[in-house]
Amino acid sequence: MASLKSQNPFLVSGYNGPEYFCDREDETNTILAAITSERNLTLTGNRRIGKTGLIHHVFHQLKQKRPAWLTIYTDLLPTRDIDSFINQLTSAILRQYPETNSPGKKFWNWIRSLRPVITFDPLSGAPEVSFNQAPLQEKKRTLHELLQLLEKFNQPVIIALDEFQQITNYPDKWLEAWLRSEIQFLKNVQFIFSGSQTSILTNMFGTHTRPFYQSTQVLSISKINEKEYFKFVRKFMDASIIDDSELTLLLHWSRLHTYYVQYIFNRLYHDQQKVSRDAVLRFLSKILQEQEPIFYQYRELL
Repeated sequence: MASLKSQNPFLVSGYNGPEYFCDREDETNTILAAITSERNLTLTGNRRIGKTGLIHHVFHQLKQKRPAWLTIYTDLLPTRDIDSFINQLTSAILRQYPETNSPGKKFWNWIRSLRPVITFDPLSGAPEVSFNQAPLQEKKRTLHELLQLLEKFNQPVIIALDEFQQITNYPDKWLEAWLRSEIQFLKNVQFIFSGSQTSILTNMFGTHTRPFYQSTQVLSISKINEKEYFKFVRKFMDASIIDDSELTLLLHWSRLHTYYVQYIFNRLYHDQQKVSRDAVLRFLSKILQEQEPIFYQYRELL
């Protein structure tokens, strides 16, 4: 993805190029080293800590180093079974590689041969694929053929399966072992398995009775270093807007959690006014008040 000039540099969703991405240099290099050395990798971390952004950042860096390589990202969180898994993965491929380029033509020709229902989002124009109900063996064949199609490409293919632990909720309990048996023979296709439910992923890849046991390199990410986040914020908000003391206070208040830091400074950047200590305290109080219904819900759950 090419970097675009952002109206607000503190993104709360998506990825807009390295200019708006904070640090994660060590993690980026670790993932790149695994991919280029043909090692699959499992990426874990708390929710909204920046895993998805890191994957897109890695893909961006990879495109600079190896422009011919194919990168595919798909989010499995909305999926509920093998059917939606196949639909989600094939839709992600078609969105990434349209029919106008060489890889896209191969994908589109193969998918059309299966006679799926193809629709287009009315707002974005992105294609969505839906396969008709089919017997189990036909579903396995479809997924097998898709992986083999990727395997036969002249350039390496990197697939990121985000929220991979979702497959453990499928009624298709055979899928985990079947996927492992398919993936282990792929030489041209590398995988990044990512997820926020660390205990489930640790169990999937760290328990000797599970199919994916010790089949990947594991990388766990946590908070970004305060010094690095300070420099990142200061790059876009100089001292005429916010003093060092107020900036540090906000970083501490957010506990350096990626989403909270981005959310706070996204709102402050929009205002573009000098931020005093009183203004900071009022701003934080306003955020807490906005979240009050959610806090009440937590109390009821407890």
